[in-house]
Amino acid sequence: MVSDPHAALRGLLTGRMRGHERRLHRFAETDWLRYADLLAGALLVAVRRRFVAGQDRGPVIRFVASARERYDATGSDVDPGLAEAPGLGGAR
Repeated sequence: MVSDPHAALRGLLTGRMRGHERRLHRFAETDWLRYADLLAGALLVAVRRRFVAGQDRGPVIRFVASARERYDATGSDVDPGLAEAPGLGGAR
């Protein structure tokens, strides 16, 4: 399916931006909701891989803000509180 949110995320993560953008333009409302969930999950994985428990939260907050600025077009797809939360995504 051309509007598949999984394929769009794969395109984003592998740097295939033309295909990623093409898929985004064909999204229906349900595709956007699923893509937002996938994008938030990918951000959570990235935060967990990049930062360690006990680390100062400042770098985590900046990382999440930078990712939201680049990839969260609506400003509401990624919950910064969840992405930065100790024990969930962010450093403790």
